[in-house]
Amino acid sequence: MKKTAFAVAALSAAFALTACQSEQAENVEDAYDNQAEMIDDQADMATNEMSEDMMEDEADMMEEMGDNAAEAVDEGAMTGDEAMPANQM
Repeated sequence: MKKTAFAVAALSAAFALTACQSEQAENVEDAYDNQAEMIDDQADMATNEMSEDMMEDEADMMEEMGDNAAEAVDEGAMTGDEAMPANQM
């Protein structure tokens, strides 16, 4: 029982640490997420499954880029402005 409680506490602490982003990093990640959402919306209107799948993959990649860009901002490798999606395309 103690091991389970310790494991839960450790996971909670790890999650809390990963959830702490600077405001700039959060803004960057939100910008990428907004773009990914627009791509997903376009995918929903696709006329064939192949196009839909490709756009959904593109949206997933956009979200991953947002995670990476936000991390770069938090690590000081980029400024918030440099990491914005329009500056990465």
